[in-house]
Amino acid sequence: LQRVLLVPRGDAQNELTHRIRAADQPFAYQFEAGDGRSPWHQVDVATRPEFSQVEFHVTPPQYTGRAAQQLATLPPSATIVEGSTLQLGFTLKQPAETFHLRLGGDRLEQLTADEAGWYRWQSTITESMEIAPHVVTPQGLAMRDPPVCKIHVYRDRAPVVNVVNPTDEIAVQAEDTIDIRFEAEDDFAIGRAELLVT
Repeated sequence: LQRVLLVPRGDAQNELTHRIRAADQPFAYQFEAGDGRSPWHQVDVATRPEFSQVEFHVTPPQYTGRAAQQLATLPPSATIVEGSTLQLGFTLKQPAETFHLRLGGDRLEQLTADEAGWYRWQSTITESMEIAPHVVTPQGLAMRDPPVCKIHVYRDRAPVVNVVNPTDEIAVQAEDTIDIRFEAEDDFAIGRAELLVT
């Protein structure tokens, strides 16, 4: 039990104060003045929500031939191919009263914890957006500086095909062999090409 002597300060001689700068554990207090005593008051110490684990998983469309990307953090920004699947997962050090994802503008999506304590979200991404988790504890505390991830969508461009040879109309005899060469370019890869003859 710790006793603190309080001395009136300033003009208000009937007001007594005591300041605790950093409370790192719960405590109780009461005031005594002469024969009078106040009831005991309990102070519980609450902490702001923090993540213990984060999963950021991007699976590009199969036709791109690109491997999936996985991070153990929510990056400040990411560029992903249109149509990619984005999976997010979070666990917390403290229980949460509410857990929402802000998905740009005023759009909110509520997440609930699974049996293992993971808050998960998955979507096929077709538009650029900002993603920001918003967590509130039962004591009403929110994250001081919640992370924000800016998703930039890369739109796949159509393949480009150029005929290399012949470069113009030609006349041939029935027994002639014709070499037709063309070049095809794509952002990712050419899976298949066909020559149509009429």
